[in-house]
Amino acid sequence: MGKIRISLLAKELGVKSSLLIDKCHEKGLTHITHHANTLVSEQAEMIRQLFQPGAKVTPTKEEPKIKGSRFTCSG
Repeated sequence: MGKIRISLLAKELGVKSSLLIDKCHEKGLTHITHHANTLVSEQAEMIRQLFQPGAKVTPTKEEPKIKGSRFTCSG
């Protein structure tokens, strides 16, 4: 069961240590107060999951209906 420093985990995830500390506090890890504090493997994995990219949903663009539209321009 290894330990990982907050600063190394932050570097791995590409975020600032202060953000990682805030996330730790949200998850009840209030003993984490400094970038040199350490997490056990299970805690580190829990924090990593918070920063995993989720499935991105891209909205589809609706094409405007030109033909057969109720609104037509008459010139």
